[in-house]
Amino acid sequence: MLQSKTACLCLPGRQTGLPVPVRQTGRSFDRRSFDRRSNMKLVGAIRTIGIALILLAGMPLLALSVPRICADADRYNFAPVIEGIAVIHTFILRNTGDRPLEIEQVRTSCPACTFASLSKTTLAPGEEATLRILFDTTSRSGACSTGVYVYSNDPRRPRLHLILHGTIIPNKPYHMAAKELYLDFYSLIDLRSMQEHAAGHLIGAVNIPYAELLQSADRLPRDHLIILLCTDGELSDRMVPHLRAANFNHVWSLHGGLNHWQWQYGDQYLLKKNAVDAERPAPTKDPFSEERLYHIRAAQLRRFLHIIVDIRLPTEYARSHISGAINVPHDEISQWLNDLGNLPRCVPIILYCRSGKKSAYAVQILLAAGFGDARSLLGGLIEWQRRFDQTLIFVSNGRES
Repeated sequence: MLQSKTACLCLPGRQTGLPVPVRQTGRSFDRRSFDRRSNMKLVGAIRTIGIALILLAGMPLLALSVPRICADADRYNFAPVIEGIAVIHTFILRNTGDRPLEIEQVRTSCPACTFASLSKTTLAPGEEATLRILFDTTSRSGACSTGVYVYSNDPRRPRLHLILHGTIIPNKPYHMAAKELYLDFYSLIDLRSMQEHAAGHLIGAVNIPYAELLQSADRLPRDHLIILLCTDGELSDRMVPHLRAANFNHVWSLHGGLNHWQWQYGDQYLLKKNAVDAERPAPTKDPFSEERLYHIRAAQLRRFLHIIVDIRLPTEYARSHISGAINVPHDEISQWLNDLGNLPRCVPIILYCRSGKKSAYAVQILLAAGFGDARSLLGGLIEWQRRFDQTLIFVSNGRES
């Protein structure tokens, strides 16, 4: 029977002095190889720990290499305003990070009353942008707030919340907000000659002769109703296709012209009539036999016809005024009402001045005279230009009255 060979091997570190039998495997123990492998493992571990420490030490630097959005203030508390006056505020946005900031979207909590306008969407490190907020206070009262949300690629603050807050005071029944007039606005263009226009015209009509209208088209509003009129409708009918071809899509022609208007309503809403025009002329054509899609009837025009009155001094009126407005200085309002004579008391009359203060007093004269729809433009021309800049502002050339 074979016996396995054994050898006595004293392991290091053991001081028992007793031999330990170890089975022979055919491979002798190499102390040098063992130490070499141990040293390599130790070096690898030290290297791994060193790399980890370097990465940990660099984490603060890596954290700074991102975009950061910052606003000059997260909240704007506005002073009390009258209902209908717009609250306008501009926030300053800044990129305080080390990477380009991308503003992906700007949303408001009330799209119907709050409007945001951003100057730029990409901000380099240290760069600024302006965010203009317009808060329409129409139909609001008491303590009110509105919010604006700015979405960006800032990983720490992907949604920046800005707030406007303040108190809104109810307006008076005779007040008209600038937005209300803007939405109801129309341009009435008289295509006749200057002499014919001076002899008698619909109140509020702007005189631009037919031959000059296309060259003056840049004075016309593209987003508002435009009504053309002449003596019998012939000139206005010919002009409509030309303006619509130039992308004026809201142009209409008064069917039958002033002849048909006088046939239906006589002198109502007409100014500076001569005695020769005293009788109502019969229309030159049947107003119902040749009606076209771009025609507007006299009865339709009469339903939304209104009068805009600038009560500032003539010199101020000449510099700039709302298109279609007539000039009656505030100290001449009473005499002007006497001169109107046949003007229906139901016609809406909108008075305005520079700030809305004088017109608020002048409108009381009209209300006392029975003009129940007389209104004062809230905030005057200043508020109009704050909201709409130079939109529908006309520099007089002596042909408008």
